[in-house]
Amino acid sequence: MRVEKGDVVEALAHDPLYQLSASDPDGFHTGMLYWLLNTTLEVTNPLAGISYPFVGLVAERDWHGFSLFLDEDMGSPKLGIVNTLHTIPNRDKLEKLGRVRLLTDHMVISLIHPANELPQPWRHVPYDELLHPLQKAADDLREIGSHKHEADLLSRYVKLLERLIHLRDHHPLSTGPHDAVVLDVDESSRLKDARLLPLVEKIRLSRFAKYLEQRCGRDVDVDLSESHGSIQYSAPSNSGHLFGWKYQGGRVRLTVKLDYLDVGRWRGQSTKKEEYVRKNFSDFFDFTSIPRVNYGLYDNAPEMKWHSNEPNISFTYRTVTPGITNEELAGILDILSSHVDSYSASL
Repeated sequence: MRVEKGDVVEALAHDPLYQLSASDPDGFHTGMLYWLLNTTLEVTNPLAGISYPFVGLVAERDWHGFSLFLDEDMGSPKLGIVNTLHTIPNRDKLEKLGRVRLLTDHMVISLIHPANELPQPWRHVPYDELLHPLQKAADDLREIGSHKHEADLLSRYVKLLERLIHLRDHHPLSTGPHDAVVLDVDESSRLKDARLLPLVEKIRLSRFAKYLEQRCGRDVDVDLSESHGSIQYSAPSNSGHLFGWKYQGGRVRLTVKLDYLDVGRWRGQSTKKEEYVRKNFSDFFDFTSIPRVNYGLYDNAPEMKWHSNEPNISFTYRTVTPGITNEELAGILDILSSHVDSYSASL
């Protein structure tokens, strides 16, 4: 891969292809593959070495929840692709898509690497692995002479992917142990103006999750399917409830998923759910009783506020204090993990 010189944020801010893609990145990148597969396959295969070597391909977009469906003919391999810049579907959605009949191969193509192992039968293909076959496809098209426009466009697209990969792997993005968890206003504004803020926040979250696991020696779940992404840790209790914490968008939650093996029991019972949790588990949710966490978290409410998500989740939260570092937040989440483990084991 060619090394990006200068400020990659500025380069992407002035890259026409990136700016065209920013409103719907997944649709844009899927559209590029769809266009290539439908217009250049008789000359070159843009997925060479990554998938089955389709000939006489039939490609469909937005097929049963997949970004792309690739088929050749009756009896041939059939490939389902989820193509995403940073919004990787969670495990439940991938398992559901994995049960779709007819498919012989399942692929997630993404810029950000999944933090957790994908369920069977899925495999991950990072954007890095697209660079060589796409550039070769551009070179093949250019040699023909009659496909110069397509070759030039494809080369520019390869350059865009190189810049995105450089942003992911090499741009600082304030993710060191002593950097602040929350980006400062000026940098956040610069990234927002470049239409890069959602992507950068997902990259930062992924980096922080790796640092947290290395520092604390615990596996955490990273969910990039939501707009901001989240990190969470949970432990089941013998009482059938799942206790945990969740970090998302500058807030730390303590959570319980009631009867997590029978979620329907609490559907539509928000008042009853809050009363049950308040009566039985208030001590779990009391941040003030947990040593060494409150210096980095704050809440202006005079008393504990309860929140819930359907069907069976209750939580309280605290906001991280301005200027808290990645190292300090990791320490707080490590303490909360021990709190979750000990509380779940006591029930």
